[in-house]
Amino acid sequence: MKDQKIKFLGISLERFIKVLSIILIIYVTCFLLIFYNFNIPFIDNSANLLDKIAGTFLGACAIATITAIVMIFQDHIHSKQGKKKEIFSQKLKLYSHIITKMNSFFTPREKDGILEADSVIDKREEIELFFMKMQILLLSNHKTAISFNELTESLKDQEEGDSLIKPDSYINFAKFIEQAREDLDVQDKPTSEEDHQWQNIMLSIKNQAQDIINNVGVDSNATYFESFDKWYDIIINGQEADISSIPPKKKIRKRKLPSEAKNLCKNLYDIIKKIDKSNDVKYSPTGGCSFYFNNKKMCQINPKSNFIEILTLRDYKKDYHKPKIKNLIVKDCRNYFPHGRNNWGYHLYKIELSYNDYNNFINHIDGLLKDSYQTLIDNKILNVKKSEWPEKWNKNLKDIFDKN
Repeated sequence: MKDQKIKFLGISLERFIKVLSIILIIYVTCFLLIFYNFNIPFIDNSANLLDKIAGTFLGACAIATITAIVMIFQDHIHSKQGKKKEIFSQKLKLYSHIITKMNSFFTPREKDGILEADSVIDKREEIELFFMKMQILLLSNHKTAISFNELTESLKDQEEGDSLIKPDSYINFAKFIEQAREDLDVQDKPTSEEDHQWQNIMLSIKNQAQDIINNVGVDSNATYFESFDKWYDIIINGQEADISSIPPKKKIRKRKLPSEAKNLCKNLYDIIKKIDKSNDVKYSPTGGCSFYFNNKKMCQINPKSNFIEILTLRDYKKDYHKPKIKNLIVKDCRNYFPHGRNNWGYHLYKIELSYNDYNNFINHIDGLLKDSYQTLIDNKILNVKKSEWPEKWNKNLKDIFDKN
């Protein structure tokens, strides 16, 4: 880096060499005065005096050199200790700040005396999480940074498509705190008994998290509604939170959808049901209708303002590539990268079926859904372990996501 001086034991290397050179010159001069015969009358006549002066200089230089070395090491140690103390102080403030902010993110809001089951991380909170992550990267060790990243990704990486707080969010937060404790070095190596007690604490946290979620009616894995009509009425009209009901109700924001959306969604719903009448349907206020066969998800439909969003399994007979149909929008569920993070939904692809073009493409959609069903029945769903993702990226995953 430009103008950055090389350091030795915390001081400028250039200054260190200059001081060392002066000491060496003094030492060499003194040794010459004592042991070398110059054959100069003045020096010969003053030999005793010069010997004493040189001896004094040698002793003084030795003491000065030893003192300087001790002071350099001491200053270097004090500098490192001061740096560590300041970093520790900043880390402690940061981790305390994160705990406080997470409390505000996770705690349901109260409106008109009613506790809202606010399970969603809003855009403002997502921005705050991003800058918290930057602070973590600046101050924390690698394990703590990775743990915090997993926590933030677990809040965003949800099947429903929104940033939701689930029981796993509480568990990931507890794991982050554990890594933060190690980073602050506030704990000794645990004994086997302490490690067992810690596991019990984590289990207790998991149970408490589930209780918290249940008490405010937030569980994105639950089947919220009994039928298509009840589900659609709720997403159109919205729902106020009510923790006194059984099960508790969460707040659901109403959607603005075109008048024809319900009939078109119901028509698509009936088409999927006809593929296999044994399927199981789960209704979510944010994730739409999800269709399961043999406890495995095949597809989901979700009405948006201008189109019906369809997520369905990739067809193994087409090497898991997305279909390409003229004027029909087909996408990956999200952007995928070699490192394997944010890889939810890689086994699915997304269709945006415009309400205006519904009749033009419904026969194509029917065929694609049947292909997805066959992939599920043949047990050929694209399946990649997270640990294997980087290795398989260049083999076939990149090709799958890049091509139709």
